[in-house]
Amino acid sequence: MRSIKILLFNINKFRKIHPKAFSWIKYGIVFSIFFLVCLKTLDPDFGWHLSAGNYIRSNGIPSHDIFTYTAKNFSWIDHEWLNDIIVSIIYKYGNYFALSVLFAVLWSSALFVNNKTKNLAVLLVGTLAVLPFAGIRPVTWTILFLPLLMRMSVSKNKYLHMAIPLLFLLWANIHGGFIIGLAYLGYLVVTERNIYWVRTLFLSVLLTFVNPYGPNLYQEIARTVFDSSLHHQIDEWRSFYVPLSVTLYLFFWMTGFWMFFNRKIKNYFSFDILIGLTAVSSARNWPLFVIVSINRVNDSAERIYHSLPKKISPGGKKILAVFALGILILVGFIIKDGFFPIQSKFAIYPVDQVKYLNKNGCKGNLFNSYDYGGYIIWKLPNIPVFIDGRMPSWRGQDGAKYLDAYASVVNNVSSQNKIFKKYNIQCVLDSSKNSNYKRLNDDLLKKGWKDVSDSNSAILLIGPN
Repeated sequence: MRSIKILLFNINKFRKIHPKAFSWIKYGIVFSIFFLVCLKTLDPDFGWHLSAGNYIRSNGIPSHDIFTYTAKNFSWIDHEWLNDIIVSIIYKYGNYFALSVLFAVLWSSALFVNNKTKNLAVLLVGTLAVLPFAGIRPVTWTILFLPLLMRMSVSKNKYLHMAIPLLFLLWANIHGGFIIGLAYLGYLVVTERNIYWVRTLFLSVLLTFVNPYGPNLYQEIARTVFDSSLHHQIDEWRSFYVPLSVTLYLFFWMTGFWMFFNRKIKNYFSFDILIGLTAVSSARNWPLFVIVSINRVNDSAERIYHSLPKKISPGGKKILAVFALGILILVGFIIKDGFFPIQSKFAIYPVDQVKYLNKNGCKGNLFNSYDYGGYIIWKLPNIPVFIDGRMPSWRGQDGAKYLDAYASVVNNVSSQNKIFKKYNIQCVLDSSKNSNYKRLNDDLLKKGWKDVSDSNSAILLIGPN
């Protein structure tokens, strides 16, 4: 215990003597964590983003879907088109390593740009909380731009205030999450009651229409936001789901909230609470909650630290030791889930099956797992897919969702026969370990389909015709 106290004392002393150096050390630690996560993981949608960027650079922005045979006439609105171009260019000249560096910088900067946190422990807890959501993903831009907007809105520099609409001009072309930024401006309109924010909000909304799709961009966003079925169909959209890594951060936030919260009615509508409610509704918003609330957690931690008595009784020391041990154990589980086992980023993807199809092709169309769609688009550009990560809220001309058709193939034999016949499906590539596909795979094997490749928890079945 004494050695820990001495270590903490020396760290605090160094922080006070060399504040800038200490800030860079903190940034380096956080960057290293995010870099390792970006480098070792492959987002299921990375492949189609890269392929879309390559296509746009060569042919311009497409007016309809270009990757599937099921939705080839669908008017695809790629609200992340600028991100896709950036990914395409950097991957061409710097490969996955350079992309990992860039996105690690973006994730790290998001935690610092509007962060007054002096406590390294709070910063690390916040970092661990967002790790399950980190990676080379377009949502990273929203994770960065929201705290940047918050920083610009409280700045005394009038030029930063004037630049806010320009931020939305960029934001609307790089990720659809700009809608949460507009919500923040709306929050300022209500809470500040200043005509300046009304004008800023109006001009910002106006500039979001400066994109390749014009007002139709909002159509794509509305299609996703108001699709309630996503909350039980897609893991990242789950309601009332708190990842293990977020529980520790949430504990500290709730502790500070309970101990120091000013219970005036207006404080119940603070922006971090509102974002917390959206995270309860959809798990994908937990990183945003961490980003906007970390200053409150830091303030609470500082107040708790300074309120501790200088001399602690032996019984109090035992309680603190047990509490610290519990925290360390929880951190250990979080790190284990985030970093171990160390494996290739391709370990959960159908590498061997794609090699087989690349060599032998498919005599009909390919039915694929939802999670494999982006990877197949990337690695098998000449074979269209049944579904991929762009399509959870897309609907055909008959009003039926493509994701529902996909689910019906997996779960219903009669639907499988009908859809396989409609699209001349002769190949199936899905998971051999996921129990959701067991019925489908067993049924196909009974019908004479051949298992030609089974590895990396993936299986490729070829039809008897």
